[in-house]
Order: sequence, then structure tokens, then C-alpha cells
Amino acid sequence: NVQAEDAFPPLLVGKELVVLAPWHKGKEPKNKLPLYINPGSAFGTGYHESTQIALELLETNIKQNAILADIGTGSGILTICALKKGAIRAFARDIDPMVIEEVHKNLMLNDLDLAKINLATGDLLKDFKHKVDILTANILIGPLSSMLSDVPSILNEDGVAIFSGMLEREKPLFLEALKQVDMQPIKELVKGEWWGVSAKAKA
Repeated sequence: NVQAEDAFPPLLVGKELVVLAPWHKGKEPKNKLPLYINPGSAFGTGYHESTQIALELLETNIKQNAILADIGTGSGILTICALKKGAIRAFARDIDPMVIEEVHKNLMLNDLDLAKINLATGDLLKDFKHKVDILTANILIGPLSSMLSDVPSILNEDGVAIFSGMLEREKPLFLEALKQVDMQPIKELVKGEWWGVSAKAKA
């Protein structure tokens, strides 16, 4: 389907990422890190501004050997990015069991070591018992706000949380919610009408 293929051209994100549909394998721009995603598989194919915000914030915060929690993983794109940038472990969660199958397909597309990934259905951070260096959540302001109080306790020292999926006009609400749980913003990004923020626990 040529029309569908033309609808998903390779997409450059951040400094060195490129999001590619599987049929563009082999057309990677030089010096870019390819993230292969089946378009339309689930929320977060990379073509939405909120996903691009999350990817850019993740790209600048991920460190070698980091442990990641990806809450509301959608297509799995943030988990894929983190692992390709050197994370050693990823806990990916989504409330929708149908999504899990799609994430698995996208992980396989990227030739990732599945032993590094703990993929399961989960309702935000309920029953999440792991400590992580970085948390990503590209979901809506309602679920983001409701899970905020659980975030500081799962972050390791110097851990960073990345929140995306909000409209820029929702920013004051969310910044206030961060303050309520003793977290402070590090960096904000805006694309179109969408807004995202990285944050850490106050020292």
C-alpha cells in the first residue's frame, strides 16, 4: 500500500533519533539511531507531538546502564529508545492488554534483548515494586496527576521522571501538582499545543 507507506516517512526526532516504519528498514540516515515502529500499532508511533516531546526529554536524560519504568507504554517506543541508548532494564506497563502484543512485535522489530524487558499489563504505578533511574509517562493529565504521589518513591537518587501527553494550557495545573509531591521541573518542551516536562525530587 504505497499511500500508507508515504504517510509514514522517516521522522527525525531530537539530536540523533529517527523513527522508521518497518518498510523503511535499510533507509536509515547516517549517524542516527533508528527506532522501528509499526505505524498505527498503538498510541505513540512517534508521529504525535507528545511522543516526540517524550523522546527528546528521554534522549537527553537516559544514561548507560539505567533502569527505566515506561508507564502507558503504548507502542513501546520510549522503552525501545531507552534500551537502544544504553538502559539495562525496562519495566513497561500498559492498562490495555491488546497493546502488550503490539509492543512485543515492535521490540522484535528492533532486535532487542527481550530478557532486559519486563512487559506487563498494569494500572499506572499500582503494585509497582521496582526502583528506577528514569520514568516515562506519555499519557493524559488525569492519569499523570493521579499517579504523581507514587513517583518519588520509585525513583532512585538523582532519578528523573518525564511526563508528556498534556496540552500547554494544562501546564499550570501540572506544575502545581508537581509541587504538591515535592518534585521540581528540570526542562519543559512545547510542540504545537502539546507540553511535556522532566522533573526530579526536590533535594
